Amino acid sequence: MLRAKAPAQGKLRELRVLLVEDSWLLADLLAVRLEEEGAFVQGPFSKACDAIAHLQDNTIDIALVDMVLKDSCADGLIDWLIERGVPYAIMTGYQALPTNAGSAAIAVLQKPLDLKVLVTLLSRFTGSTRTGAA
Repeated sequence: MLRAKAPAQGKLRELRVLLVEDSWLLADLLAVRLEEEGAFVQGPFSKACDAIAHLQDNTIDIALVDMVLKDSCADGLIDWLIERGVPYAIMTGYQALPTNAGSAAIAVLQKPLDLKVLVTLLSRFTGSTRTGAA
């Protein structure tokens, strides 16, 4: 699922962000905030399998992934991202992750999220720093 076109302004201008979060309220809040900063949000997806299916035909710059999703832990999706060199951050309510998924993450963000910290983190991946994957 692709959301509406983001404005080409803000700290995240044209950054392609995959959003994987099973809480609709949080996913919508994040998507709106990221779009306000100029990001192109792909998702949100509540299941790892749906996010992986989407990535077969779409390119992203970075992924924001909740650790526990509707269908499973996000380990399969995270492995997919790592194999393709796609940077990702984990969003979690856990004090300690139940798996080692955070070992290759650019960040492990504790819920409730600080949206200013999130935007600052993602802004490091705009412009020439993009690696992308499809």
